[in-house]
Amino acid sequence: MSNDQQPDGGIIWNVRALVGDLADELPPESSTGRPQESPAGRPQSGRPVGGPAASDATGPIPQPPVRGEWVSSGQVVPQSSGISMGKAVVAAGVTLLVMVVALVVAVGSIDDDTSTGTPYPDFPAGGPQYLPPEDAGLPTPEPSFIPTTEPAEPTFDDPEDLALAQLHQFRQQDLPTVSLAGQYVAQLASKTVGIVDRNQFAANGSHTFYAEDILAEHLDLRNRFDGETQVVLLLSTDYGRQQLYEGEPLWITLALPPGSSKEAVARWCANQFPQLTGTDLDNQCVPRRLNPVGSS
Repeated sequence: MSNDQQPDGGIIWNVRALVGDLADELPPESSTGRPQESPAGRPQSGRPVGGPAASDATGPIPQPPVRGEWVSSGQVVPQSSGISMGKAVVAAGVTLLVMVVALVVAVGSIDDDTSTGTPYPDFPAGGPQYLPPEDAGLPTPEPSFIPTTEPAEPTFDDPEDLALAQLHQFRQQDLPTVSLAGQYVAQLASKTVGIVDRNQFAANGSHTFYAEDILAEHLDLRNRFDGETQVVLLLSTDYGRQQLYEGEPLWITLALPPGSSKEAVARWCANQFPQLTGTDLDNQCVPRRLNPVGSS
């Protein structure tokens, strides 16, 4: 018979042909069919596979089968106690994979905004840049004040109120252009609302002057001397002793002719109103001195 057969007809595979050099790792058997003992007196492997003793075999000494090798029905395969090396490697690999997945999930959660669940934006090179709210996907804040068109001019139902507002407007634009340094000017008109001037007639045909009458007189004088000399509108409280009439300031129309002396202004008045002399001329055009406020 061949050296691969036993007398009872059982077949044992050649271990070296199946596993190659790994057969050398198996512990050798003694001539009595039992594995050699270690220096401590214990067998180096499990109990021997059953079968005829080595002294009765005609072929080579059979080796213990490797786990997973086909053996005859009369043989007993030794069972390994505990977890095999392959299972241990698989278990370690699974454990490592679970740890890696847990680490990736943890790192991903750090990159998210845990308060809102919104991922942080990817900043460009050079650091974060400011984005307007509408470009950053944020709601645009409502302005606390929304400008509208320019304020409309106030409307006046009473013509007297409108005339008085226009008088104040002329005074505001003229006052900064006048130097209050003691120079002489020509006073052309001096009125307050409700004043009575027996030497003049108002637009209503009476001697009582209201805001509309004062404004009409000022515009007439302003247009008359336009281009020849500067004509301005001030209040009597803007200069000198701050004169009042019945507790109210007077609207004063002044002409600023060349020259600063009293005589030069008097000649200018005579030339402008040649039909008037004496008291009548003084009532229409008279020299006045523009001293600083508080000076006489």
